[in-house]
Amino acid sequence: MTAGTRARRLARSAATWISLPPAERRLYGRAWWELLVCRLRLRHARHVPASGLVARAWPEEAGDGAPPPGPLLELFNRAAREHVFGVSCLPRAMALQHLLRRDGVPATLRLGMRRAGGALEGHAWLEAGGILVNDRPGFVSGFASLHKTL
Repeated sequence: MTAGTRARRLARSAATWISLPPAERRLYGRAWWELLVCRLRLRHARHVPASGLVARAWPEEAGDGAPPPGPLLELFNRAAREHVFGVSCLPRAMALQHLLRRDGVPATLRLGMRRAGGALEGHAWLEAGGILVNDRPGFVSGFASLHKTL
């Protein structure tokens, strides 16, 4: 991503934040910040064994499986689209999981793999009470969850 693209995304994020009512500003700001923190954590976690990352990512959560609040998901997705850095599925899922947990919504991070054109592709998504939270069911169904093989 070029510096010009980052500058445009930052301007768009700032304009969005300014245009929101105060309560939504807080949600958008929390989402934007958490996306940045998770992206940086992953970028600088190169020397952490993968098993440690997986163990922390997969705690089974007890709870009623209540769906996450709609406004949080909408603002989170908007912050991810407009973020100054491109945010891939793993930091996106980690950030949303953290925000949901802070709001008392238990969510489980899932990792999956699929073969596409001879190559392996990975994907990360969230489930709350067995319900897909942050992705399209048709897309996620193409991935074999690694949870089943551990």
